[in-house]
Amino acid sequence: AEAQKRVKDRFDVLIQQRRSDRLTRTPLQVVILLLILENSPTLPPDRYQLFWRYFETIYEREAAKRTGFRHLLTDQRSVIESVHSAVGLLLQVQSQSGDEIVAELPMARFEAVVGFQLRSLGHPDADIARITRNIVELATTRLVLLVPTAASDGVMFEIRSLQELMAARALTEGTDDRVERRLMALAPNPNWRNTWIFMAGRIF
Repeated sequence: AEAQKRVKDRFDVLIQQRRSDRLTRTPLQVVILLLILENSPTLPPDRYQLFWRYFETIYEREAAKRTGFRHLLTDQRSVIESVHSAVGLLLQVQSQSGDEIVAELPMARFEAVVGFQLRSLGHPDADIARITRNIVELATTRLVLLVPTAASDGVMFEIRSLQELMAARALTEGTDDRVERRLMALAPNPNWRNTWIFMAGRIF
């Protein structure tokens, strides 16, 4: 009861602020805000930081659970974050180039993505197969925001906005020139509007 009152008081303060209008436009945004407010009196100032804080909150909750994956989530956070970004971009491209309402990544391709991210982050070749196997195993239950598909033969984002968030993180990696070209290329495309907004939010 005390925790509920604390969250309610913080939320009441938030909705009295004019800038909160941008962060309470959808039920999902409100749910994310309430989750963040459980642990933090400070609030993200924009949509990108709101959704990224949500990822961080979920990640920390998953890592704190007493499961066999606890050490993996703690030790391989940079890899798991980069995997989410890479998968987000792949699925966002897939969802824009086909008829699928929900894009899915086959487990074999997901495994290849994990291995590539491990190599990109400089992990020794001797460790890649083991860590990849562990992350793929974790993904068959839940990997922070990624969940297994119904037949457990792939992964997907349950929420489209979180896929767009991760795609934006992938697209804002690299040199300033490359990122600027991506922003210019995607700006006229209405199908990439939410991803573009996340990109701009991360940069600015």
